[in-house]
Amino acid sequence: MKRILCGLGAAALSIVCASAIVLGSAVPGEARNWSKNPANLANDYLGVYDDRGGGDHVIMIWAASPLLPRDQQTPAAMELLDKYVIIGAAHGHFSKLATASFDPPSKIDVFDQNGQPLVALTESTMPPIMLGLLTILQSALSRAMGPMGQGIHWSVFEAGDVRACTKGGISVQFAGTKYTYDTPVPGCP
Repeated sequence: MKRILCGLGAAALSIVCASAIVLGSAVPGEARNWSKNPANLANDYLGVYDDRGGGDHVIMIWAASPLLPRDQQTPAAMELLDKYVIIGAAHGHFSKLATASFDPPSKIDVFDQNGQPLVALTESTMPPIMLGLLTILQSALSRAMGPMGQGIHWSVFEAGDVRACTKGGISVQFAGTKYTYDTPVPGCP
């Protein structure tokens, strides 16, 4: 049991690092990533930065297994990311004076490729490892990205038949917009 928990701790750290890379790369005007590295391909696809104009922005990330570098794709990490769909989202408003504010957490709905809703987990229905992962993730992103990292809120869903590396997809309804991801995600083996 101890070995599995250590593996999940490493999985959580890997997910945090991968998410920080995605969110750190979500900068308007940044050059396109030409890398053929699988984790970089996944990073470009799984992180969404929606500039709605007028200082209104949405940031979304699907923390899926292809974000992990190949050497950190442990069986425990892969199992965790295949069993759950983890979505981080923020709806921010940036003033001309470079101040930022973020809407309070709002409902995120996730649907599979057939339009069926995925079951959202609450703190009382999440396994302890997931609660720990979300705490670490939120803390790391808040420290690394300041207000932008603090504005991101995480939701966890039972994956059902959804897998990042098999044919299908998901749609995410957030802040009045439907965002879609087709799978397999770029960077899958």
